[in-house]
Amino acid sequence: MAPLSILIIGCGVAGPILASFLLLGPHKPQDAPHITILERSSSPRAQGQNVDIRGVGVTIIRKLGLESAIRASTTGEEGAQFVDAQNRVWARFGADKSGKRQTGTSDIEIMRGRLAEIFYLRSQSVSEEVKGKGGAGIEYVFGDYAESITQDGAKVHVRFARSDEYRSFDLVVGADGLQSRTRRLAFGAEGEEDRLNRLGMYGAFWSMPKGSSDSLWRRWFNAPGGRGIMLRPSDKQHSDRTSVFMFVVNEEDERFRNVATAGNKGVEVQKALLTEYWAGAGWEMGRVLKEMNAAYDFYYDLVAQVKMETWSKGRVVLLGDAGYCASPISGMGTTLALTGAYNLAGALLQHPNIHTAAFAAYEREMRPTVDLAQRLPMGRRQPHIMAPQTAWAIWLRMGIFAAVRWSGLASLLAKLKGPPANEVVVKEYGFRELDDSQEGIALYTNWRQLPQAPGPLLAGLTGFWRAWYQYNGKLRVKLLELHRRHGPIVRYGVKSVSISDPSIIDVVYGSRADSYSVLIGISNGKEVASLVSTADEQRHGALRRSVANAFTPTAVLDYEPAIDKTIAELLELLSRKSHLDLSETILYYTMDATGRFAFGAPLGCLAAEADVGGSIAVIRQRFNHWGWWSSLPWLERLICRNPIAMRIKRAPSSMAAAAASKLQERAANPHDGSQQPDLLTRFLEASETYPEILDTRGVVGMLMSTISGAGDTTATAVTATLFYLLKNSKSLAKLLAELEQAEVTRPVPAYSQVSKLPYLDAVIKEGMRLCSSATWPIERKVPAGGATIAGMTFPVGTSVGVNVLALHLNPAVFGENASEYRPGRWLEADPEKLRAMGVAHMGFSRGRRVCLGQNIAVMQMKKLIPAVVMQSQMTLAESTAELEADYSPAVVCLKALNVIIGQRV
Repeated sequence: MAPLSILIIGCGVAGPILASFLLLGPHKPQDAPHITILERSSSPRAQGQNVDIRGVGVTIIRKLGLESAIRASTTGEEGAQFVDAQNRVWARFGADKSGKRQTGTSDIEIMRGRLAEIFYLRSQSVSEEVKGKGGAGIEYVFGDYAESITQDGAKVHVRFARSDEYRSFDLVVGADGLQSRTRRLAFGAEGEEDRLNRLGMYGAFWSMPKGSSDSLWRRWFNAPGGRGIMLRPSDKQHSDRTSVFMFVVNEEDERFRNVATAGNKGVEVQKALLTEYWAGAGWEMGRVLKEMNAAYDFYYDLVAQVKMETWSKGRVVLLGDAGYCASPISGMGTTLALTGAYNLAGALLQHPNIHTAAFAAYEREMRPTVDLAQRLPMGRRQPHIMAPQTAWAIWLRMGIFAAVRWSGLASLLAKLKGPPANEVVVKEYGFRELDDSQEGIALYTNWRQLPQAPGPLLAGLTGFWRAWYQYNGKLRVKLLELHRRHGPIVRYGVKSVSISDPSIIDVVYGSRADSYSVLIGISNGKEVASLVSTADEQRHGALRRSVANAFTPTAVLDYEPAIDKTIAELLELLSRKSHLDLSETILYYTMDATGRFAFGAPLGCLAAEADVGGSIAVIRQRFNHWGWWSSLPWLERLICRNPIAMRIKRAPSSMAAAAASKLQERAANPHDGSQQPDLLTRFLEASETYPEILDTRGVVGMLMSTISGAGDTTATAVTATLFYLLKNSKSLAKLLAELEQAEVTRPVPAYSQVSKLPYLDAVIKEGMRLCSSATWPIERKVPAGGATIAGMTFPVGTSVGVNVLALHLNPAVFGENASEYRPGRWLEADPEKLRAMGVAHMGFSRGRRVCLGQNIAVMQMKKLIPAVVMQSQMTLAESTAELEADYSPAVVCLKALNVIIGQRV
């Protein structure tokens, strides 16, 4: 029998846990299921409220070797305090640090986003291990969702909405939460009201800057009208922030129910309703409401339970909140996700070829636990106990809590009955259990391991070693030399490690970004982080989601006319020249094209044959600053961000001024739909949904980030590819033959004609492989708990990055001729070799910070390169010329490449 193909919809808590256990069965790696995880968000979701893990949940995380990593990432909450409007504490209940007592705060309290990140990283490490032994592992698909689900008895057929791709699977698992789309598609939308047990309660979650009155104690405040709010500590990575859970119990006002169905599109309406309802509540609500309206990670939903007679239909099965949500007030949501994933994996292991038997076994095992979790202590009155309607009821409850606390009755009751999660028995299925030292995920801190990373002695003693090599443009070559001498792991800084092992790419790039602090801009004396420079993964995720629809494969087709017009201008310039600097000219093209598809007008570089307004110089100054100071961020802060330096007024660059001017012009004369859409159009549309992120400054910042990112990097890739074609006449001839056979339009081919040409695709991949844009490893920070990567353990805070050039020249992946330009390798390789090369190719980075504009870049390259080679017969001015560049900035900046131009007949 062929291995099962399983689609898991949702990359939160339950989905990655299920995937991990499915791969940890006693079967051979080649027989392990082929798993695809589909997640609507463009990256693993970093948001979420405080959650806890108790009893059976602790047993399950131990089986995955994650207890140390999770305990290292807890919030440290000390317990709960019930306060009045004057912030007086009426009752205080401490946390249970033993895991044996039933209190409001467990010994493992963690932010849901951090927990999901740990589970995601674990699934990646298990997947990479399986792939290394010949199995298929896990395919992650982010930024897409299931548009339709149909079954024919033998397969489940799913249409992916954004890619418009139809795929078939043996089984589909819906792990997509309370508002599960999988549940509606598979079981029918008409039955949703019967499945949802609404509790008349609505909740909002977000984070805000930590205030002077916030501490490690949870503060719980109630106001009349069924209003309640908790302020809780965030995780250790965000110790300067406070987590907020605001809730309302109101079964009369239909607005609370109506706005809950709007999702992210209704954020402003949701915030406005809560602002109105909480007005005049006293306490610290002025501060809370102000921060709520500025929050970028705000989430609102109804509080409900999901109750179903069966969790499966045909070959589709539900997991976690999608099938049996117990609601946040049960305290058992995470426990159900963990035990559900564990038992579903176990059932599929016991009945691999009979899905009906597996699903029945899963339900038999889980029903008692679900019934226990959904049995609220006070029944449907539970929400009303949490949020009384009258001031008298609040006072009475506070008095009872105070009496229980001071009488010692609270401690006695906690000792008499342990957490419900402790009552659940963990069934054994024979899964391989992982140790806390298992490779590939944050596990434990071990400072003694870092010195074992080979490298120059000075590099481990001071950041000035790395700074000297980077400033002089020699770090790129030096690291390549060190990898050839020492192997896949090289230490090149006090806490910096370069790795050239392709098997750990997904593990590394699931972690938090590093080295971006020196890139943060300064405006009006304050630091202003952009999409690129922000180190806050929640904000980065929110920014990406807000504009993601502007960069989809379908959306970028709207920008093709702008690209066509700019290519035509470039070709006209080439037709008038007998020789020129190709590197410089292509850069003028990319700047003009980016201006056109960004805000509808070129910067004018091609027409002037110059850097109009100094925009290119501004971008390169930023890349230089990033490159020169990244190894000494403390010194950069001392020199460039001291109080005096911060007060120096900085005039906006011409590029920023142009972007701001276009924004003002568009605001005064908005597009009516007849004009060709550009990125500014998309950003303004997105600002209506995400006004707290995409305000005026946010829109200008996104335009600036787009132009900065699309200038040098795209120009470098195009110029390098053209250079390699000029140096390899046979490759150029094959490309021209493919273009002629495809009968592409001249002078500028349509993207539909060239998007799937195999040799063109290989030509571009090979060019980007040999001339990668990054000049040092793209760094990520090891999370709390440390990490074991490529067989070596690194402590929390270590910067670990994949050395792209060393990886791209790895003969074990690309063959003994890896240093040669040979597009044919992408067409001649067997499927396994091709997969390995694809995994190792990092032309657009990887993980959460993968290049957002890669679809635009690919479209430009696949149109521009054919257009140039079909019209112009170029030769290098010097046949022995090499591709020279300045490697001291953060990205490669090519030097002059002189060519002689003739016209093809």
